[in-house]
Amino acid sequence: MEIFLDAVAAYAATDAPWLLDPRFDGLLDDRDREVVRRVRELAPAVNGASGLLDPLKRALGTLGAGS
Repeated sequence: MEIFLDAVAAYAATDAPWLLDPRFDGLLDDRDREVVRRVRELAPAVNGASGLLDPLKRALGTLGAGS
């Protein structure tokens, strides 16, 4: 039952505010962890960019950038 409920929760969740949070690195495989590391490096540069990149800033924020 526990595994079933975990699966239901995983498929029901459409947001991922934890994705860029370093505390959750253990949930990622090595390849995904590398991609996330690169995105984390990009996030500070985006925060200093013009308003044209506001949609990207918001998207990164919803994925946990800055956590």
